[in-house]
Amino acid sequence: MLTRRHIRIKVMQSIFSVNSSSNSSHDKQLIFLKKNFDEVLDLYLVILSFFKALWKHSDNLVEIHKTQVRTSNDDVSQHLFLKKNPYLFFLANDSTINNLLIKKKINYWDSKYDLIKKIYLKVLDSNIFKKNIQIKEENNSHKFVIDLFKKIIASETILHDYFEEIKINWTDDIPLVNTFFLKQLKSNDFKLNLKIQIPNKNEFKQDVNFGINLFKTYFSNYNNLEKELIGKTPNWDSKRIAKLDYILIKLAINELINFKNIPPKVTLNEYVEIAKSYSTPKSSVFINGVLDRIVKDYELANSLNKEGRGLM
Repeated sequence: MLTRRHIRIKVMQSIFSVNSSSNSSHDKQLIFLKKNFDEVLDLYLVILSFFKALWKHSDNLVEIHKTQVRTSNDDVSQHLFLKKNPYLFFLANDSTINNLLIKKKINYWDSKYDLIKKIYLKVLDSNIFKKNIQIKEENNSHKFVIDLFKKIIASETILHDYFEEIKINWTDDIPLVNTFFLKQLKSNDFKLNLKIQIPNKNEFKQDVNFGINLFKTYFSNYNNLEKELIGKTPNWDSKRIAKLDYILIKLAINELINFKNIPPKVTLNEYVEIAKSYSTPKSSVFINGVLDRIVKDYELANSLNKEGRGLM
């Protein structure tokens, strides 16, 4: 679920925080960075638990309708459609999922009845729902859940706002986790085996260690990284370089020098792409020029000593 680019972004943000705040030490940010990596999995579980909240809302409405004498069959059928969907039922009631939610204390929906109701009504009013309730084929149940997530839940702004309210660092994690979750929904053949593979942080241990080492070596080699930049930014005074660009260039140099298994081309591409999303409009061109020149100098001096195949 965690990608090397996403890890580089989190390291960049932590370094920026250290440089921007007198109250943020290296040690504090390192602790925050490690916690930040773990909380990506928490966001996955929060999104997963939303299906439980949605299903539970349909179940409650069905029970309420049972106690009402004057209720149209059409009203009840809408809620029954969601309640009886085998995949929604599984995501809401699987013991492995629920035990993990209890263990991790993921219960962010218990006090959000109005938010759940609002999205639930949006689901009922959607073309996805109206089309599928007319089909009434169990074979289409899996596709309905996929479309429900892809076209409504994943793009719902009030959900995004709520996630950011819980943890501000989830802002950048939402697209990553949504993409991973959607791939899981698509790849699982629930007809054969009703289960979903919940990611474990140990699966990403190597990538997380890469991020931690990238952060540590940035500061332990800070003076050398500064020296490496001397004369590499012609016509640019260091005070004129955007603070974030400066961090990205030094992170890239750090990676070029201290991470022998990552090819220079990968390093260049990654930091140029990060600049496109997080810095000024001209930053990516500037960073690409500076890093290209640095790599050529290293290659001429035969000083990179790269080994093996790098991972992004």
